[in-house]
Amino acid sequence: MWFLKHRIAAAALALFLAACTSGSEGVTVSGSRTVFSDPVVIDIVNARFNIPSLLPEVDSVRRTLRDNGSVVVETYYIGDAPIVVVEHASEAWFSDLTLSNAIDEDDFRTFLGRTIMGAGKPVISKVPGEQGRGFVAVDGDCIAFHFFKRIKGATGFENDLQNPDTFIVGFTCGENVASFIDRFGYMTPAEAALIGRRHSI
Repeated sequence: MWFLKHRIAAAALALFLAACTSGSEGVTVSGSRTVFSDPVVIDIVNARFNIPSLLPEVDSVRRTLRDNGSVVVETYYIGDAPIVVVEHASEAWFSDLTLSNAIDEDDFRTFLGRTIMGAGKPVISKVPGEQGRGFVAVDGDCIAFHFFKRIKGATGFENDLQNPDTFIVGFTCGENVASFIDRFGYMTPAEAALIGRRHSI
């Protein structure tokens, strides 16, 4: 049943995520068209973000870059199913205009309707916290999310108001989803070491 949930979810999610990772030209989270580098498969322990630690079923990662490498996009897979995409501005942050255009509950509900959660009665809530913006839906052991979060410290720039620097969208089911949003961040050396041991068994 768990695998079936992901296969169904992948079909819906792939269409939504394609705009983020559709080859050399695609659409950013703000809706503007841009050029992405070709996706490269990276070793799971070298993922920039701790998705494989939070979702142990993830078994591969692809990375692409845009804006001369200042924005990193990583897509996380279970088998051939893309389940999470992270878009991170490594040296900047998202503007208020981008945030207001990208955070729309109706859009989130449309996305949710393309997952198996759309047929249930998921509980939708706003992402809590001053540095998080967006929506999350929970139904049993499944979670769908579309949110922004600040994961790096202060940059030292005078115009840095600590706006979110990372956009995360995805859908997954499993036992470890309850604290997903709070725990999401950069991959730590300890997490990478644990993942490396897990995959060497």
